[in-house]
Amino acid sequence: FTFGAVGRLDPIKRFDLLIQSYAQFAAQVPDTQLIIIGDGPQYMHLQTMITQATMAHAIRIIRGVDALDYYAQFDCFVQPSAQEGISLALLEAMAHGCPVIACRPLGYDHPVITNEYNGILLNDDNTLIQQLMTQYGRLKNDAHLRAVLAQNGYKTVKSRFTMQACAQQYDVLLKRYAKS
Repeated sequence: FTFGAVGRLDPIKRFDLLIQSYAQFAAQVPDTQLIIIGDGPQYMHLQTMITQATMAHAIRIIRGVDALDYYAQFDCFVQPSAQEGISLALLEAMAHGCPVIACRPLGYDHPVITNEYNGILLNDDNTLIQQLMTQYGRLKNDAHLRAVLAQNGYKTVKSRFTMQACAQQYDVLLKRYAKS
């Protein structure tokens, strides 16, 4: 079972929390792996975390590749950042049929995910690592839930985030403002 994440390796993305929570989970559930696609200023720090947790066999950071080549390998996509707007990586994962785990943005509703419909939303609080571990196990063990989230996620992207859908939404906005 493969968990995946994509993004710039920057503190705001919180890949350190992803690695910490996954390392604890993988110690109990060893038949899984985590693949992180990305590069950035935290690369060496995150590699050190992986080594110190003795998880090099289960956690890989892959740099310099097109993430689109990897989504099909992910059984679940995880986005630990709580400061994302409409994330391209999240939309790409959903368009590739990945069920997703994401954090609820601070102070407002998630712009893409409806909890338990097209993804799993976690609260950004001091229980985040435990919440991540719980949801890793839940999605790994529940093929039906993964299928429902993936199907609804795909529908969400196709209905709201294709070029055509976005153009139609802009057209509606422009017409509304042209009248005022």
